Amino acid sequence: MTRSIYPTAHVQTKTTIKRLCAVCILPSARASGARYSTIRGNIFVRSGVVLDPYTPMILENNTFIQNQTGAIFADPANSGATRNVLVKSSGTGIKSAQPGLPVGHNTAIYNGGHGIDTLGAVDLGGNVAFQNKLGQCVGVVCAGR
Repeated sequence: MTRSIYPTAHVQTKTTIKRLCAVCILPSARASGARYSTIRGNIFVRSGVVLDPYTPMILENNTFIQNQTGAIFADPANSGATRNVLVKSSGTGIKSAQPGLPVGHNTAIYNGGHGIDTLGAVDLGGNVAFQNKLGQCVGVVCAGR
């Protein structure tokens, strides 16, 4: 069992979201009155996925397949992206608009943008990226294949 390194409040787990939306916003911390959302163990397939980028969220152990973008973080405070797999998105796998997002142990392959674009991120190590159209990683170190 993997344990989160972040505090949690609202938790969304083990859901498969497939072709449901142009922009998917899972129930957020704001909706439940919590300070954080933890999105863990979900599968997102062929959706344009933006996970409520203005709410702090912890994204762990999720799989993103053929989406527009895996996840966008607008506010990295109390947020993080660890142990996610992002494959064949038409855009970037993980993107952060602001510095400070903890990012580690993610795999980003065959995306149309960057694998991971998180300038100024807190690099937790262990990221892997290859065959991404615009480059592998910005802001974190990524091993190749």
